[in-house]
Amino acid sequence: MSEIAVLDHDRFEEVSGGDRELERELAELYLKTAGKYLAEMVTILERDGDWSGPAHALKGASANLGISEMHELARKAEYSEPDTTLVSQMQTGLERVRALFAERDGAPHAV
Repeated sequence: MSEIAVLDHDRFEEVSGGDRELERELAELYLKTAGKYLAEMVTILERDGDWSGPAHALKGASANLGISEMHELARKAEYSEPDTTLVSQMQTGLERVRALFAERDGAPHAV
Protein backbone atom coordinates (compact mmCIF):
# COMPACT_ATOMS: atom_id res chain seq x y z
CA MET A 1 0.00 0.00 0.00
CA SER A 2 3.04 2.27 0.03
CA GLU A 3 2.03 3.89 -3.29
CA ILE A 4 -1.13 5.31 -1.69
CA ALA A 5 -0.76 8.30 0.62
CA VAL A 6 -1.96 7.85 4.17
CA LEU A 7 -3.82 11.17 4.02
CA ASP A 8 -4.90 13.50 1.24
CA HIS A 9 -4.01 16.68 3.11
CA ASP A 10 -5.91 18.89 0.65
CA ARG A 11 -9.12 16.91 1.15
CA PHE A 12 -8.74 16.90 4.94
CA GLU A 13 -8.20 20.68 4.97
CA GLU A 14 -11.15 21.15 2.60
CA VAL A 15 -13.41 19.28 5.04
CA SER A 16 -12.08 21.22 8.04
CA GLY A 17 -12.03 24.57 6.30
CA GLY A 18 -8.47 24.90 7.60
CA ASP A 19 -9.72 25.11 11.19
CA ARG A 20 -7.01 23.35 13.25
CA GLU A 21 -9.31 22.76 16.23
CA LEU A 22 -11.88 21.11 13.95
CA GLU A 23 -9.08 19.02 12.42
CA ARG A 24 -8.16 17.75 15.89
CA GLU A 25 -11.80 16.90 16.60
CA LEU A 26 -12.19 15.15 13.25
CA ALA A 27 -8.98 13.19 13.85
CA GLU A 28 -10.14 12.08 17.28
CA LEU A 29 -13.57 11.09 16.02
CA TYR A 30 -12.11 9.24 13.03
CA LEU A 31 -9.65 7.27 15.15
CA LYS A 32 -12.38 6.27 17.58
CA THR A 33 -14.83 5.33 14.84
CA ALA A 34 -12.29 3.53 12.66
CA GLY A 35 -11.07 1.59 15.69
CA LYS A 36 -14.65 0.51 16.42
CA TYR A 37 -15.24 -0.66 12.84
CA LEU A 38 -11.92 -2.48 12.77
CA ALA A 39 -12.72 -4.21 16.08
CA GLU A 40 -16.06 -5.31 14.60
CA MET A 41 -14.23 -6.70 11.60
CA VAL A 42 -11.84 -8.66 13.82
CA THR A 43 -14.80 -10.16 15.71
CA ILE A 44 -16.49 -11.08 12.43
CA LEU A 45 -13.24 -12.62 11.17
CA GLU A 46 -13.05 -14.77 14.29
CA ARG A 47 -16.67 -15.90 13.78
CA ASP A 48 -16.30 -16.46 10.03
CA GLY A 49 -19.05 -13.96 9.22
CA ASP A 50 -19.72 -11.21 6.68
CA TRP A 51 -17.78 -8.03 7.34
CA SER A 52 -19.01 -5.98 4.39
CA GLY A 53 -21.11 -3.70 6.66
CA PRO A 54 -18.33 -2.37 8.90
CA ALA A 55 -15.92 -2.39 5.93
CA HIS A 56 -18.35 -0.20 3.97
CA ALA A 57 -18.77 2.17 6.92
CA LEU A 58 -14.98 2.42 7.36
CA LYS A 59 -14.57 3.02 3.63
CA GLY A 60 -17.04 5.91 3.75
CA ALA A 61 -15.56 7.50 6.86
CA SER A 62 -12.09 7.28 5.35
CA ALA A 63 -13.14 8.67 1.97
CA ASN A 64 -14.98 11.61 3.52
CA LEU A 65 -11.85 12.81 5.32
CA GLY A 66 -9.33 11.94 2.60
CA ILE A 67 -7.74 9.09 4.55
CA SER A 68 -6.65 7.44 1.33
CA GLU A 69 -4.81 4.32 2.44
CA MET A 70 -7.58 3.23 4.83
CA HIS A 71 -10.21 4.02 2.19
CA GLU A 72 -8.47 1.70 -0.27
CA LEU A 73 -8.00 -1.08 2.29
CA ALA A 74 -11.63 -0.85 3.43
CA ARG A 75 -12.79 -0.84 -0.20
CA LYS A 76 -10.85 -4.02 -0.78
CA ALA A 77 -12.24 -5.55 2.43
CA GLU A 78 -15.83 -4.66 1.56
CA TYR A 79 -15.70 -6.96 -1.46
CA SER A 80 -13.51 -9.68 0.09
CA GLU A 81 -14.01 -12.55 2.44
CA PRO A 82 -12.70 -11.87 5.97
CA ASP A 83 -8.94 -12.28 5.86
CA THR A 84 -6.26 -12.06 8.56
CA THR A 85 -3.73 -10.45 6.21
CA LEU A 86 -6.14 -7.68 5.28
CA VAL A 87 -7.04 -7.07 8.94
CA SER A 88 -3.34 -6.83 9.75
CA GLN A 89 -2.83 -4.33 6.91
CA MET A 90 -5.76 -2.24 8.18
CA GLN A 91 -4.45 -2.31 11.76
CA THR A 92 -1.06 -1.15 10.49
CA GLY A 93 -2.74 1.47 8.31
CA LEU A 94 -4.73 2.80 11.25
CA GLU A 95 -1.53 3.11 13.27
CA ARG A 96 -0.01 5.13 10.41
CA VAL A 97 -3.07 7.40 10.44
CA ARG A 98 -2.79 7.78 14.22
CA ALA A 99 0.91 8.67 13.92
CA LEU A 100 0.26 11.15 11.13
CA PHE A 101 -2.49 12.88 13.10
CA ALA A 102 -0.21 12.99 16.15
CA GLU A 103 2.40 14.69 13.99
CA ARG A 104 -0.16 17.26 12.76
CA ASP A 105 -0.58 19.76 15.57
CA GLY A 106 -0.79 17.40 18.51
CA ALA A 107 -3.81 15.35 17.47
CA PRO A 108 -4.46 12.26 19.63
CA HIS A 109 -1.66 9.70 19.89
CA ALA A 110 -4.03 6.98 21.02
CA VAL A 111 -7.74 6.65 21.50
